[in-house]
Amino acid sequence: RADAIKAAAALASVTALARAGGDPGERQRMRDAIEVLLQRPEAHQLRLLEALTLVTSGAVAMPEDLVDEVVRVGGSYAAAEQLGMIGHGRGELAGYALERAGWWRSFAAFGATPAQSRVAHVVHRAYFLIWQSLRED
Repeated sequence: RADAIKAAAALASVTALARAGGDPGERQRMRDAIEVLLQRPEAHQLRLLEALTLVTSGAVAMPEDLVDEVVRVGGSYAAAEQLGMIGHGRGELAGYALERAGWWRSFAAFGATPAQSRVAHVVHRAYFLIWQSLRED
C-alpha cells in the first residue's frame, strides 16, 4: 500500500504540473498521457486508492454497506479477501466478482449521484479486473 500511496502522490504532482503549464497544447498532451497511464490495469490501484480516500473521508457520501464494500475491495490485494469470500473456490469467486461488477455498473448509471457514480465506476472496474485475473490464472 505504501508504494501505491507514493505513486498516487507522484501522479498528483505531475497532474498539477500539467495543469500549470503555459502551452495549452502541451497541457493537453500531458493530460492525455496521464489518462492513458491510468487506463492500464496495473494503474487501477491508484484509482481505487483515490476512491477509497474519497469514501472513507466522507468527501463522497455512500450508504454504510457500500462504504464497507469499497473498503474491503480497496483494502487488500488478495481476491478472496477483496470479495469477502475467504475459503471459496475460484469459480465461486469469479462468479461473485462478475455479479458485483454488474451491480456497481448499474448503480453508477442509475442509482448514484455524480460523485458516487465516479466511485462506482472505479469499484466496477476493480471487480472486473478481479474476475479477469481469476479467469486467467
